[in-house]
Amino acid sequence: MEHLVEEAKRGNTSPRDLAANLEHSVTVFDNREARILRALLDDDGRAIYNCQTDYYRGALDSLVKQGYVQRSGKGFSLTPFGKAKTKQYLLPILNRISE
Repeated sequence: MEHLVEEAKRGNTSPRDLAANLEHSVTVFDNREARILRALLDDDGRAIYNCQTDYYRGALDSLVKQGYVQRSGKGFSLTPFGKAKTKQYLLPILNRISE
């Protein structure tokens, strides 16, 4: 996020681009979305039948709509954007664990 602020200070980004970048960098997942992302992280495509129940359906639909998850054959997979956001979400958690 600091690099976004520096770019804005230098005038290298428009207010619209800055807002879009901030929106993408401050993504917060609810618990159901986070579980789905973790389930798909190390898989190129997975049926995730448990995540297609009523309990998870809204979260799965939200992730598809946001472009983080895509249908893949009979299942789902992370998009490149979804992989990047999942990594961004998990790294701080993993770093706290290793401290």
